[in-house]
Amino acid sequence: MPNKAGGRGGLLDRPSGRQVAGRDFAHESTCLVCWSRQPPDVAGKGKAKAAALRGCDLCPAAFHLSCLGLQPSDVPSFGVWSCPHHACRVCGRKAAAAGGLLFRCMNCVNAYCE
Repeated sequence: MPNKAGGRGGLLDRPSGRQVAGRDFAHESTCLVCWSRQPPDVAGKGKAKAAALRGCDLCPAAFHLSCLGLQPSDVPSFGVWSCPHHACRVCGRKAAAAGGLLFRCMNCVNAYCE
């Protein structure tokens, strides 16, 4: 039964489209590798860009680039950046290319396909 706005109401009134990080969900406040807001290897060295938490554009996860073994120049400043949970650690395939399923490790940040 339509409501006054012309919709059906209830669960069907969710916004359609892709969720956007920072708009539809908040990122973690700590790194998922070192569980700190600032990594110990850059503490007090003035490397603010390397120490800043980088949020995944596809999920709420946040990481220090240095904890992932990356430099700020390794990550594009525009476009979508995804964390290690969204690609196979061995072959690099994304979930869609791996049959729609990646197995995420419960003890680390890596994911694996079959």
